[in-house]
Amino acid sequence: MTVALRDQCIAFAGLCQSALLVDRCAHGLATSSREIDPLLKSIFATNPDSVDDVYGSVNQLRSGISTAQELLTKPSAELAPTLRYVMALLDIETRLRRRSDLTHLLREGIEQLRGSVTPLDESVFAPVSALYQRTISKLDRRVHVTGSPEILQRNEIAAKIRTLLLAGVRSAWLWHQSGGRRWHLLLRRSTMRNALNTLTSTPLH
Repeated sequence: MTVALRDQCIAFAGLCQSALLVDRCAHGLATSSREIDPLLKSIFATNPDSVDDVYGSVNQLRSGISTAQELLTKPSAELAPTLRYVMALLDIETRLRRRSDLTHLLREGIEQLRGSVTPLDESVFAPVSALYQRTISKLDRRVHVTGSPEILQRNEIAAKIRTLLLAGVRSAWLWHQSGGRRWHLLLRRSTMRNALNTLTSTPLH
């Protein structure tokens, strides 16, 4: 497996993990810090030396890797919302790349937060959510999150979901930077599945 393909698969797994956790949160299902921490870390990893450094440990992306494998094979009805979020986040990332003003505001906001919050702590959800609203929400494309109305109306859940969505945009950006393209999801599914299988069958760092 080439380094580029491995990087693409790791970033795509990060994207899938973000989308999966958005769906879980929207339905009041449990999410673990082991799954969330690498996604929070990715938001603040603006100048990484490698894709592995973005998430801290690829081993913490196992939920995303297994979800990516299923999405690239034959996704179950249960994963339909996750697939919808993945595609929406890829679209948002594309639109964000065309908006240098919002990209600048986003980077600036992350740098400001870096010095005032603890990245791997739930207290980060509110300020990151506010940053999402000031930047990503200004695009002419939104992610329509579906779930339990009672749960989605809770401020802390809405903040957590926006944070996970921003992490998803970060992974989508990284996927594109690594050479990933939407047509790969159709024409290179087999190659990506094999690469993802390799990630899960070898020790991850």
